Amino acid sequence: MKTEDLIAAMAADTTPAQGPGTRLVRALPPALALSLAALVLLWHLRPDLLAVLSSAAALKTLTPVALALAALWLAR
Repeated sequence: MKTEDLIAAMAADTTPAQGPGTRLVRALPPALALSLAALVLLWHLRPDLLAVLSSAAALKTLTPVALALAALWLAR
């Protein structure tokens, strides 16, 4: 293949390349689901999980995390 043919073929292909952020966004949900499933199957959940999650300390941690995730989702 000559250089001119290669340049013409590359110029004809106008599909944008996926960046690492796009691949990460696609890979993250299945990875999180698999990790959560493994955690539940191998270590089981706490019997008092709902009581712990409704405590002030958990809400103090989970509220900024939820806001950060919402901001990341809105920023894309």
